[in-house]
Order: sequence, then C-alpha cells, then structure tokens
Amino acid sequence: MNEKMQRGWRVLLFALGLMFCLRMALAQTKKEKFEEAARSSGCALIPYDDLNSSCRDHYSKQRDWCTGDRERGCGDLSKDDPKDRALAKDRRDNAIECLERRKYVRKIYEDAVDRLKGEGDADIKPVAQEIINKIDAGADGHKQALEDTDKRREKCDKVYNGQS
Repeated sequence: MNEKMQRGWRVLLFALGLMFCLRMALAQTKKEKFEEAARSSGCALIPYDDLNSSCRDHYSKQRDWCTGDRERGCGDLSKDDPKDRALAKDRRDNAIECLERRKYVRKIYEDAVDRLKGEGDADIKPVAQEIINKIDAGADGHKQALEDTDKRREKCDKVYNGQS
C-alpha cells in the first residue's frame, strides 16, 4: 500500500471515529435531557424542544386567561340585574377562552406522552416511562381544572341568559 492510500485510510478511520464519538456525545446529551426532564415539573417535564417551547408559550397564555380576576365565576351575580348580566357575559366569554387554553395545553402533554411512548432507545425508555408517570399523575388536576372552568362558564351563561 502506498503512502497516499495509507493517509487516505487514516483520514477515513479518523472521520469514522469522530462520527462515532459525536453520536455517543449526542446520545448522552439526549439521555441527560430526559433525566433532567424527569426531575422537573410543569412544561419542563417535556424533553422535546418543540413541545416544551409550545407548552411554555401556551401555558403563559392559559395563566393570563385562567387566574386572578379572570378566574371569577358568577355566583355573586344576579340574573335580574342588567349590569350583572353584562358582567356575566364577560366572565362567561373569559371562561370559554380559559377552557380553550387549558385544552390546548392538555393536548401538548398528550402529544408528549405519545412521543415518549415511542422512544426506542433502551437507555431512554425507563426515563421516558418515569416522565409519562409524572404527566399521568398530574392529569387528574388538569381534568378537574377543565371541569371547574366549564362549570364556571355554564353558571355565567345561565346568569347572562336570565336563567336560575
């Protein structure tokens, strides 16, 4: 084998070794990302950049529509008072928006669980399952919040429409 061919083989082997090392580094980075997510809560539970970013963005919008004064129901309003009925309409419309935001965020978590269930890497599967378990454990709280928001919307709709 001449010197030029030997040099070519060395370059090829070096390149293959470098690719192998980069792949191992990326695999380690992915595993670390999943492990960090498993130690987290909220949107940080989601180890996928696209879904995590979407979750944070939409969760902040949900917070805007579903907390503070916007979270108020209509139990304190009278169907017989025109001012209260107008206020009930505003609160009902807010509850509708809050409900949509909550559903959207819930869908992001469901998409994350679907993706986590599809993880094929043996090193990542147990961590993915741990994340799924944490997401599932919080599902009842999300479900309750959806139900409470829908009840708030329904009560405000009744006051607005002059029903009891």
